[in-house]
Amino acid sequence: MPGHGFSGPAPAYRLSLPGMARALDGLLGVLGVRPAVVVGHSAGAAILARMCLDGRLAPRALVSLNGAFLPFGGLAAHLFSPLAKLLARTGWIPWLISRQAARPGAIERLVRGTGSHLDADGMARYRSLVCSPGHVAATVAMLANWDLRALGRELAQLPVELYLVAAAGDRAVPPREARRIAAALGPRARLVSLPGYGHLAHEEDPIEVAGRIREIAARVGLVGTAGH
Repeated sequence: MPGHGFSGPAPAYRLSLPGMARALDGLLGVLGVRPAVVVGHSAGAAILARMCLDGRLAPRALVSLNGAFLPFGGLAAHLFSPLAKLLARTGWIPWLISRQAARPGAIERLVRGTGSHLDADGMARYRSLVCSPGHVAATVAMLANWDLRALGRELAQLPVELYLVAAAGDRAVPPREARRIAAALGPRARLVSLPGYGHLAHEEDPIEVAGRIREIAARVGLVGTAGH
């Protein structure tokens, strides 16, 4: 995503949901790729849904891995976005967060808070990521510009089959959110339960999650997918 990882800085307008959808569409255009199945984790699932609604993608299926489609409710809706906007305007905050992430046990607590358990290599990679002030700055700016209200209203018009893979132990996006969406969309949405994992299920057990994706790909008619 723009600004994330080690991709360099991105302007604020690229760090909104529509901005990220346009950026990913541009990347796919440069690569000449039009995928038949798209898979998005957490906020990535919301970006893919936005692209499908806007006609930027026309896959046979959208696979959501613990997808974050719905806006915060209650008090969090009134506090979280303004707080993120304030932090995004404070240039030293990403540096401070990165310094704190380097402290012993900080990343372990962060990952455990999602309900996931990663090995030492996985923890080291997250430490490298969160210790990058550029990545942290992009994440904070994204939160400041992130607005899911329009997506929530339009999700019922999603023109593709939606497969909601929901990990039972996810503490970041609880599986009840996937159940709500499945109930609202009816037969065009399928709920796929994933017991024993948290928000980072695809990193806890890539083989298991990849197998679920292959099953979905085979279900929507991609010949030979299930056997590879």
